[in-house]
Amino acid sequence: MFSGSWKETNENKIKIPILDPNITVESLHSVLGSLYKYEVELEPCKVVSTLATAMLFQLDGLIEQCSNIIGQDCQLPAVQYYEVGVQYGLTEVQNAAFNWLLVNLMISVWKNLVTLKEISIELMTKLVASPELMVIYSEKAVYDLLKVWVYLQVTPTSIWLDLTPNKIIKLWKTLPRRDRAMSYLETDEVFQALRLSHVLEDIFGVKTVEEDNVLPQNTVRRVKYHLWKTLLRVNNTIDLGSQLTSVTEDQFLKHSLRWGCPLAHMGSEDWIWPLFLYGACLLWRVVGNRAVTVKVVAPTQGGPTYVPQKIKLMMRLKVMSVDSLGPCHIQPLL
Repeated sequence: MFSGSWKETNENKIKIPILDPNITVESLHSVLGSLYKYEVELEPCKVVSTLATAMLFQLDGLIEQCSNIIGQDCQLPAVQYYEVGVQYGLTEVQNAAFNWLLVNLMISVWKNLVTLKEISIELMTKLVASPELMVIYSEKAVYDLLKVWVYLQVTPTSIWLDLTPNKIIKLWKTLPRRDRAMSYLETDEVFQALRLSHVLEDIFGVKTVEEDNVLPQNTVRRVKYHLWKTLLRVNNTIDLGSQLTSVTEDQFLKHSLRWGCPLAHMGSEDWIWPLFLYGACLLWRVVGNRAVTVKVVAPTQGGPTYVPQKIKLMMRLKVMSVDSLGPCHIQPLL
């Protein structure tokens, strides 16, 4: 095979070490075979190993073909696809997987504990911080998801493999820690991306966060103090949204209250989201298949008795249809 003063000149077999664990013998046969025929049949379950091998041999056409398949068929391997995109510098693959996770993290991924555990700190922080995260119900649900995710990271798989997310939430207090008086996390890393003020806006959220003792107490006290000042401003009619004209789009997307409501069908249906600090609620109503209305109403039970006559609000509404394969259509409405 080699002539001249090569080490391998007189060897019948030559060993070529391949360090990438994503590359398999089967993918080597497939990719090398692609050099002699026009098309390669790609199965979704083998696309990662084929992509890794194509990167090794710098076969741009095959790389593009693999990237297209990933973009069309993310589903639960999306976490692996995201990491592959990062590893090989494939921005389109990374973005396709990330966008799928934004929609499905709280719909299907968090129910699949094995997949949820695979999410890295970097990826989870990025997902929670994104204004495009499809939050189901409220920010409190994001907080609960993070607790489940932390539990999976610090306990053996055998302990939680047959559990449900709701069961893990109840088991949170059983986690061993060196000092019960200290918060579980010395730094709040991923939790910094959480909009903690929206978790602490009602007494149930405050009670849960205090009992869980997940976050540094200084962080929790700082947020509660900010909320207390905001409530005083509202009660003195100083803060009723009068400063909205100076709010930039980036500020809105970073700090706005995130709510989500799954609808079984697009018929006539309504639901209420509370504006805790303002002593009022938003009544949302779907009329028919296209119209969505919203108005401010007084709380149906509990809450402050004072309801401002006028409140200025900024809102962004997105409606999407989701099936077992993920989002089918996303439409920003407001």
